[in-house]
Amino acid sequence: MIQCGVCAETFSLNQGKIIGSCVGCDKFLHCGIAGKCIGDDCRYIIHGVEHRATWCLACVPMKYEINQKNNNIDGGCICKKCSVKENICIV
Repeated sequence: MIQCGVCAETFSLNQGKIIGSCVGCDKFLHCGIAGKCIGDDCRYIIHGVEHRATWCLACVPMKYEINQKNNNIDGGCICKKCSVKENICIV
């Protein structure tokens, strides 16, 4: 059994409900997902395949429009660190 770090609901691993973990707070997620960060610091190449860090809504700055929509495992977001480093003009 594994617990969602946002809603505290518990699932068995074979249910497939836990679909990610937040890079910012290390909580397992089935809900409360901001998305995968579009910034350069959250881009990883593993065995030649690009992967992006997943973040929860509590760990991203909500002042950016990108963090307020498409909040799911396939959506994009921008984390605090990347929002400072990148030339982000989305408010």
